[in-house]
Amino acid sequence: KLFWGGRGMFVFRPGFAKFYPNAASSDASTDLSGGIVNYPSLIADGSVVLVEGSLLANLKTKGTRSGIGTGGGKLFLVVARNASMNDMVAIFQQLGATDALNLDGGGSVALYDGGYKVGPGRSLPNAVIIK
Repeated sequence: KLFWGGRGMFVFRPGFAKFYPNAASSDASTDLSGGIVNYPSLIADGSVVLVEGSLLANLKTKGTRSGIGTGGGKLFLVVARNASMNDMVAIFQQLGATDALNLDGGGSVALYDGGYKVGPGRSLPNAVIIK
């Protein structure tokens, strides 16, 4: 049972991903090949769920942002510079995402594809790895 109220969660099972805008309401307890929880949720079932007024101060400014989303059978990993949370929503919508979750920002952002495309600004203890 997860108690991360107000945080979104992607759950990955063989062949598909499912998004829960509130991790505490998930039924994700078996057959998982991966999962990620973070804050804030951006889009759920095609609707914007970001509540900008409830964001922590560090999330209200523009900066280097990252996020993960799905839509149309695709998985999207986004890294954006000088972006706000609303900018991230717009980017995911333009890509066709129906579900999207903010990941970390600032010096924690890196994008690697045979070499670093962005970052890292420091040593990173976590990673999202797509195989």
